[in-house]
Amino acid sequence: MKNPVLCLATLISLTLMGIPSVRAESAKPGQGAFENVGSDRLGLARQLVAILLPTVGQDAMEGMKMGIMAHLDGIDDATTRAGLEADIEQSMVVAAPIMGRHVTELNEAFALAYARQYDSTELRQIIAFAQSPAGRHFLTQNEALDRDPAVLAVQDRMMADVLPVFAHISRKLCLYQAARGAAEAKCAAA
Repeated sequence: MKNPVLCLATLISLTLMGIPSVRAESAKPGQGAFENVGSDRLGLARQLVAILLPTVGQDAMEGMKMGIMAHLDGIDDATTRAGLEADIEQSMVVAAPIMGRHVTELNEAFALAYARQYDSTELRQIIAFAQSPAGRHFLTQNEALDRDPAVLAVQDRMMADVLPVFAHISRKLCLYQAARGAAEAKCAAA
């Protein structure tokens, strides 16, 4: 399972760069999303979500903060950086109840996604694994593996090698935004 925090951090990072998110039209809850999903399957999927994502709201907040904080990496002035970090912390306090209002809906969307992807037998098997000693160990340690120093070092080298391939796209996006009068585009256009 991909780390939802890292996925959210990437989405926020792209949004801050001015790249609009892509939304899957077929997965909108409340617009036929329940068709072909029986109540047994949906109930099992809800049980699985409760096991797999017990802290989805907190994870989303951490992901949002990671995505925003990533934009501070190039700020060398300690006073400016400290001020921005304080602003981010204050904004996180304001954002927490807003995010909290969406947790139930987000859990339901995950449940629908699992219910559409897996049949009842598969969901029971996944739940059984998740509740087994090996499954519990896997679920509690899997995200930690994403932060393993060896994994992070290889990811850093990989990103350092691949990011220059996309530099021209960032430049074009910045020029496009600058041409449209976006004041924030000035920082990247230089």
